[in-house]
Amino acid sequence: MKHASLRLYKLAQSSQRLNKALLLLTGLALLLSSSCYWAVSRLLEAEQEKIQFHFARVVEIIHEHEAFLRNVASGYSQRNSAPLPAVQSTSVVEVQRDAGQVVLQAKEFALSLPFTLSHDPGLSADDTRRALAFGVQLTDYYGGYWASSFYASPQLFVLTPDNLTSLAVPGIGGLRQHQPLLPGQYREVVGRLHQLQQRQAALLNDSRVRWMRAPSQLYHDSRSVVAMIGLDVPGAVLPAAQGQGLLALAAVVDTSQVDEFERVLRLSVYNQFTLIAPEGDVLLGSLGDERMAPMGLSFSRQGLRFKMTSAGGERWTGLYAITYQDFLRYAKWPLLGLGLTFLAAMLLGWWINHWYKTRIVSPAQRAQERLFESEAFNRIMLHNAPAGLCVVRRSDTQLLLENQRALQLGGTASLLAVLKAN
Repeated sequence: MKHASLRLYKLAQSSQRLNKALLLLTGLALLLSSSCYWAVSRLLEAEQEKIQFHFARVVEIIHEHEAFLRNVASGYSQRNSAPLPAVQSTSVVEVQRDAGQVVLQAKEFALSLPFTLSHDPGLSADDTRRALAFGVQLTDYYGGYWASSFYASPQLFVLTPDNLTSLAVPGIGGLRQHQPLLPGQYREVVGRLHQLQQRQAALLNDSRVRWMRAPSQLYHDSRSVVAMIGLDVPGAVLPAAQGQGLLALAAVVDTSQVDEFERVLRLSVYNQFTLIAPEGDVLLGSLGDERMAPMGLSFSRQGLRFKMTSAGGERWTGLYAITYQDFLRYAKWPLLGLGLTFLAAMLLGWWINHWYKTRIVSPAQRAQERLFESEAFNRIMLHNAPAGLCVVRRSDTQLLLENQRALQLGGTASLLAVLKAN
């Protein structure tokens, strides 16, 4: 009996210690889980901050190019500009013919930025000199503006309505390090931009910069958008006899060089980028069900989604997509730590449960069974005794047990009275 009671006492003591250990382990697991959750949250915030920075740079680049194009358009409007003089120092450094066009590579001084003038063979010498003067002035302003700008300069084109004359700054094979204009692609690029000009001809009269999606692979291995504005100075590159028609000033902007992370490390902060103009036109990427995505961070089956809009003025929209695989490449250690924490907690809990069951619970159950068997045996022996027996608690003379023989004899009450009297 004493041995069984000792087993039950050990069970009670072990239960208390186990409860304390479980509380400690629960607190440790909560601490580790909270740490991993905080780390993943910080990674999400860092991704969102990088996306916000990238989108802010995109919007700033858009505004910078709009300011440049508007300055050129307003400076060369017919009501403000004087007739273009001939620039005597202009030097033609290269002359070639391409698809029936005369292609001139010219610059003002030896160290000046070269530009390209492509025109119909029927253009007169005076018209050519006037077009070269226009090219020199445009190149000077181009160099001065973008030399003081923080952002990369665009590839600039001047297009005529009939596509017989065009001008490019910088010229063919210039010093542009990101998307150089190669000799073999000049006519193709100009022709595809002229198609955009024809589609937007009715909208170029309002002195607003129009942003358009660049034709596919306009430049090889680049993600470009095209900004275009009307240029009301037909006498600059058109024959004097014609002198009518609205020119188009087009800037091809390379968006793959938005920030230093992309430019220097050749790594992108996103897997897919969709840029939507204020008019709703998709300039970059493709648009599916992301249009209905909420602002900020959201989750989909493919990965993370970020939706940004520019503040104030015209509202540009950027949609960014990052796959779970690429995100987990940065978050794998916190997530791995979280998974190992739960795995270790499960294994430790299983081991403690197994140890507690085999070392504490099972022996206590066996001791309790033996105690019940002993008590049942004693009750049987007590009830089957030939004499009347009863068990009375000494402290308060409380009757605890009497057998069947004592009930038959009926002497228990008198016995209790005697005990109480004493």
